[in-house]
Amino acid sequence: MKRSDVTQVLSRDGREVGAIVAGRYRLAAHIGAGGTADVWRAYDESRDRPVTLKILRDAKDPEARRHFLAEARRLETLDHPSIVPVLGVHDALGDTLIAFEHVEGEPLDRYSETAPALTPRQIALLLIQVADAVEAFHSHGFAHLDLKPANVLMGTDGRPRLLDFGIAEPIGHPPEVPRGTPGYASPEVTAGRPASRASDVYGLAAIAKQLLGAHPTPRVASVLRRGLDPDPARRYGRPRLFVYGVALAVLIDEELAALDRATRRARAVAQSLFSRGGGRRAIAYAKARPELSFKVAAAALIVSGLLLQQLHPGADTGAANAGTLPALVRPAFDVPPLGAYGAAFESQAPYPSASANSTVEWTLALRNTGSAGWYRGVDGAQASLILDDGTVVAVQSTQYVGPGQTGWFTAHFRAPSEPGQHIIRLRPAINGRGPLPDLGIHAVVTVTR
Repeated sequence: MKRSDVTQVLSRDGREVGAIVAGRYRLAAHIGAGGTADVWRAYDESRDRPVTLKILRDAKDPEARRHFLAEARRLETLDHPSIVPVLGVHDALGDTLIAFEHVEGEPLDRYSETAPALTPRQIALLLIQVADAVEAFHSHGFAHLDLKPANVLMGTDGRPRLLDFGIAEPIGHPPEVPRGTPGYASPEVTAGRPASRASDVYGLAAIAKQLLGAHPTPRVASVLRRGLDPDPARRYGRPRLFVYGVALAVLIDEELAALDRATRRARAVAQSLFSRGGGRRAIAYAKARPELSFKVAAAALIVSGLLLQQLHPGADTGAANAGTLPALVRPAFDVPPLGAYGAAFESQAPYPSASANSTVEWTLALRNTGSAGWYRGVDGAQASLILDDGTVVAVQSTQYVGPGQTGWFTAHFRAPSEPGQHIIRLRPAINGRGPLPDLGIHAVVTVTR
């Protein structure tokens, strides 16, 4: 992750370019520093690949180390195209660090200063991609709380990546201390009140306001005002709803501007025909241009599409062209046959213990070995875990799991009534398509008296 054009050879904790950390990473350039950690571009000599390292500056501080490792655990469970993947977490040999996939690019604050100005349509697309990443994080129960241009990496591939989850807090919990960056942190969080999804709406709206400039159109300004409302109860409840509001305002402004231009052209033609005594010809011209009235109807179609997208928020917007907005209406999804799907066991949490007849919670991960992706919330393309009797006990918590990627599942099922150890077998399945081959997955549940 390219965080600066200036390459430093010495970080604040005294590390130098060329040093080896965690026994395998050779430091190449110091590219950023936060309150408790340094960011380095490095080379993983054991895997022969470039990486980005986030290194805790004082690994002997137990509180800083606890927060840092908590961030690392959260990031390990995330799998989203607009979140940089974690390659490994190391807490040994005197080093505590997170290794990320290296992505070339620069922070949005620097990008917006040096790159050609983004159009409102391109800004809306960028916001949709960032909001989708934020909601993927929300699905794990946490609010980001530090949304700002410096924490959005604009990759050279045109895709934004959300960075720096270090001050995240559980949704519904007040922060231990007031957190966030002035101008971007929501008023309730800086006042020490509980974090919510609307807290991240505020940060996203602050980014949008900066990108859209000091004089947005009245329609866009109205959306921004609601996103920045000091009262979280009056804000948009979810980041997606806010960014769709921005997108809708931008599209309606574009359609009305096009209508205005077309109307002016038609008026000029009609006046020219009338001035030459061609009244009938002017009326005929107007009748021959019905698309002018259809321009007005376009706004209504956009609103309908937005409402559909809000009701079905799982549509993938990541592959959209950088110059166009993704379709706001979900297209029909042609679910592949069951043979296109496959899974392999990846990892699991320790086997659980529970009291008799209580609800057991057990987390595990599966790797997608098929040719079709698993889409969370999309009927017929969502991966699940089922019991022997077909009861669904878990669906993928990862928003999208492409071929070769890993998805997480948290199963909930009832513990047996008899004390002792019991084997609970689980089998992967695709909603609407049926079970996949049995992988031998089972939880050994110890039922206590």
